[in-house]
Amino acid sequence: MTSVFRFVGRTLLVAAAIISVGCSSQMDQQRELELLADRRAEILSSGLPVNYGSLSIVRAQAKQNRVILEMLYAGDSTLSAQALYQQAEKYYCSNSEILTTLKQGLVYEIRIRNSRGQITVNELISDSTCNPSAAGS
Repeated sequence: MTSVFRFVGRTLLVAAAIISVGCSSQMDQQRELELLADRRAEILSSGLPVNYGSLSIVRAQAKQNRVILEMLYAGDSTLSAQALYQQAEKYYCSNSEILTTLKQGLVYEIRIRNSRGQITVNELISDSTCNPSAAGS
């Protein structure tokens, strides 16, 4: 009977070790994503503000696995803030360097504010938004 308890005890110990390694690996991956987001935000911040016609990128920051880009929209363009976001999404989804980071799990959050500071666009760009057919796989 004691050999059964030893066997069960050892099995539980091995199972706990495997689970702990799996969790550790997942935590390491999350930490790597957070560091990647920090680096990307830092690089982007170093060149700000950047003006693209009536759109100005004024802030870049990282939060977990997200790079948050804050933009101001002057509203004096023929394109709406949503149309400008769609152009940004098309660029992010076609740039090979950015796509690589998206596939690793990085997410870009685009916030566009009007001249009064109100958020008019708050959208995420991720691997699943760039590849909607892959999201269900």
